[in-house]
Amino acid sequence: MQGRSRGPVPSRILSLRRVERRIAEGTDAMKTLLLIAGLCAIVPQAMGGENPVTRAQTLPTCGPFVHLEWYFPQSPAGFTPVSCDQTGGLPVWEWGPSTYIQSPFPNMWGTVLNGDYPNNSGQGLLSPPFQVTQEMYALAVTHTVLTEATYDGGNAKVNGQVLDLIGGYPGIISASPSYYAFCVDGQLGFTGEIVWQDSCFDLTPYQGQTIQVEFDFGSDSSVTYPGWYIASVRVEGDIPSTPVSSSTWGEIKSKYR
Repeated sequence: MQGRSRGPVPSRILSLRRVERRIAEGTDAMKTLLLIAGLCAIVPQAMGGENPVTRAQTLPTCGPFVHLEWYFPQSPAGFTPVSCDQTGGLPVWEWGPSTYIQSPFPNMWGTVLNGDYPNNSGQGLLSPPFQVTQEMYALAVTHTVLTEATYDGGNAKVNGQVLDLIGGYPGIISASPSYYAFCVDGQLGFTGEIVWQDSCFDLTPYQGQTIQVEFDFGSDSSVTYPGWYIASVRVEGDIPSTPVSSSTWGEIKSKYR
């Protein structure tokens, strides 16, 4: 078996990003999420107004309304590392701060926060259970990935089935018969380099069900990189037909203080 060597780690330059999301409370309101190196802030913005910050790039969002959010800069949010391969796999998922990657978030879930993931790693990160209503149709994940391309990586699953990623996954993980990536071998997934961004998954097949989402990560026996880091997971979709109560609006606003 021929060995492989690690290539150069790409330089990460975080550009300013803006994620706009409409939230209903009688009339629409707009908030702008600014992701800046070393800063994470929410800035109110009037409808039709222009934010004075320059070089802002609007990222795609999965839906106009955020129904549920697990915001990892504040807490682990009830997510739990779990085994995902009966044949083995070393644990990797950790919650907390990371000085190993450039990030605008003070805390996150990551595959070894302050170092490279090990060879032969394999572990899942399981969400709390939640009900997918008819108004919910997408799972949004704010994350970054840096793995050995095509050999190591991760994906999102429900009941062992890989969730459909809107726009498609970058590739297949460890399709080579000579190497085995625990938990994700031969599956579609995130592999290689993905800068901080939102990825959107299709939840429509699960409407009316109570589900848990599992983020599985695995690597083979050679070459390691920083891995997979997740800052936020959200369930998004249509604006509810029932007006949002003042208490619910208060809960939404409290997430961004």
